[in-house]
Amino acid sequence: MKGQGPDYMCKRILKRGAKTGRWFPSQAVGEPSTEQTKATGIKTPFMAFETNGEIEFQIPPGLGNEYLPSSCDLVSSLIGIFAFGVYLSKMRYVAPLTLALAASATAHDFSGLNDTDSSVWSAVADIPAPVSHSRLWSAPSKRQTGWSPPSNLATALKEVWDHCMSTYSNFWGFTNYGWDQIHATGGKINVCVRWESSTPVTEAQRTQIASVYAAQYQKWFSWLYGYDGFPYSNIAVNVVGWAVRDRSLLQGSTSGITVYTDTDSEGAPQCAEACGRFFHQDNNYNSCSGGSAAHYDHSLWLTDGFSGGAGGDWGQRIGREYFMDALSTSNIHILLHEMGHTFGLDDFYDWLPTGQTSFIMNAGSATSITDFDGWMLRNWWNGLSRNRGWQ
Repeated sequence: MKGQGPDYMCKRILKRGAKTGRWFPSQAVGEPSTEQTKATGIKTPFMAFETNGEIEFQIPPGLGNEYLPSSCDLVSSLIGIFAFGVYLSKMRYVAPLTLALAASATAHDFSGLNDTDSSVWSAVADIPAPVSHSRLWSAPSKRQTGWSPPSNLATALKEVWDHCMSTYSNFWGFTNYGWDQIHATGGKINVCVRWESSTPVTEAQRTQIASVYAAQYQKWFSWLYGYDGFPYSNIAVNVVGWAVRDRSLLQGSTSGITVYTDTDSEGAPQCAEACGRFFHQDNNYNSCSGGSAAHYDHSLWLTDGFSGGAGGDWGQRIGREYFMDALSTSNIHILLHEMGHTFGLDDFYDWLPTGQTSFIMNAGSATSITDFDGWMLRNWWNGLSRNRGWQ
């Protein structure tokens, strides 16, 4: 789209986190949400182009002035900042991170611009591991049902839940949270790795990547096993495919995985849309070459030179170098944070709940999942499972 020579309609200076310039749609579907139209005065989707610390908004060519917002300042203040396709200001409808999404798809991207700011995460280098009472709280009896958080966390947890309920767009109606994905598969997650790099990766490295990635997810899921009717005692996390620029980058045997050389609209490796749940939320994978067994629920996107991270229902994106260097560590904290987003957990860049300052979802404040993080995850299960009729 960059080569179409559009006219810019207004400009905003990014506060931080400037990246190389790319085009992104503000939504993946043809009409903006009612909330977006009401807030911005824009009656049609528009584009945002970001480069060298500036962001420029543009409506599709050929539309009249009636589609322009009343002022650039209004757009800037209400929309917030676009970066890597993330639509902020709590409206949550985005085309996430140049996934080359199908026109009929809508995604939720719960990570904000600050997640991609490396300075946010550098602060954790000097943070000691948090004191945790997980032995008391993370292994409940099978008989434990309902919502009964520790008294010292109850107020903050209610604040977080109420905040999500009031700021997420279509909170209950969105049906591609990580929760919906594991429900559809009967308790497993199939993952496709997007290797956005020209660096070869050995068979041993791929095995380690799959193992470490699954282990990071288990740190979250351990808070759910046996809790409040959660129906699974072990959620299997399987890497079923790899997307690469060239098959030769995958050294050794590729038995047991599907290799993709598809690309998105920006040229980044992408796993086949025909096999992706994001594109087939009706669970119809008839067009996938391997059928339902070869489908992937979301992606682990590893990108050379990528700062920080991003996460949503589509998966997680982090720097390849960061991830590979962290394979021998117990907690890959940026990945843990972005995994939380996949299951709906929010960021805390603009506020903090009562009495809570250091936890994994408050980026840069902790290096491991804390009791507060675990109980936020349980709160989602408690509320969503009942709304969905899963228990």
